[in-house]
Amino acid sequence: PVKELPKATNEIAKAALLGYWARYYEVRKFERTPENIDILYEYVRAYWEAIDRPDVELAVNYGYLLSVIVGQLKEDPVEARKIDEEIQQLVKDTGNIPLALRVINARGLNAIQKKDWQEAIAIFTTAEQNFRGAFNIPEAWQHFANTLNNRGLARLNLSDGVEKWQEKRDLISSAIVDLWNAEELYMRV
Repeated sequence: PVKELPKATNEIAKAALLGYWARYYEVRKFERTPENIDILYEYVRAYWEAIDRPDVELAVNYGYLLSVIVGQLKEDPVEARKIDEEIQQLVKDTGNIPLALRVINARGLNAIQKKDWQEAIAIFTTAEQNFRGAFNIPEAWQHFANTLNNRGLARLNLSDGVEKWQEKRDLISSAIVDLWNAEELYMRV
């Protein structure tokens, strides 16, 4: 349980972020106990709440980590979705396209974690619908490519459960197009 965070919270939060990601992977792989999950959750949540919101990127990074902890370790997709919505609202006000694409990708990955392929596809599609201009922004290429790549993979996974030949073919064809477009952007990067 976190009693009080030090002053200079944003600077400490920036320095600690990679350590909390490392701890997340450690807990997920080796020490997955309710106590370890709760301790990690409490620390990350405390930073998420304490960060000055003018530093949107830092807030988004902690929000994303918190969402992953809640969705994957605590297995609470409803709470993870609420956190994702808070992150999305933070990003929406900035006009920062690379950051917006990272948020979309995080939300889509949460849907993939639940194996909800249709929801993941819908989430990743919002990147293409709302941020076509990302093709012209070098800082956004990697993030846009990630959304296309992940949408293609979600389409392939969805096609595994489809019985109708034409529907399966359409899903696979659209997945190939997504992966091809992602490859083009990855090569630019």
